[in-house]
Amino acid sequence: MVHRQALPQGAVSIPNSGATVTLASTTLNSGTYMISAKMWLSNTQTAKTHYVKCSLVAQDASANILDSDSTSATVVSAISSSIPGTTALPFVIANSFNTGITVTLNCQRLDTNAGSTSAFDIKLTAGEISAVVSQ
Repeated sequence: MVHRQALPQGAVSIPNSGATVTLASTTLNSGTYMISAKMWLSNTQTAKTHYVKCSLVAQDASANILDSDSTSATVVSAISSSIPGTTALPFVIANSFNTGITVTLNCQRLDTNAGSTSAFDIKLTAGEISAVVSQ
């Protein structure tokens, strides 16, 4: 079984306030999963770069983090009012969970430069698999 969540383009804005914003979330039963997420970020400001930290996080019912994949990204300033600065971000978690989990894709602006960062083409996918082999 594959669980898939796709959000409308430009559905989420990440403000320059430092607040963590949930871009996508899904709940899964216990099991073994390959979980992936992807999106691209846009900056329409022509003079200021945006710095963003994003994470794909799997948590149990007590909000304990069981697994995660995080990255920081620089979203360069726009070339013009019609050509924004952009960057793409992929995430993946492969793990077995003996309890139900909530998977969230979160982002936080690390700067206070003008404008909000927009998230586009957000997809969160979880496929139940038979095993994860670590090498």
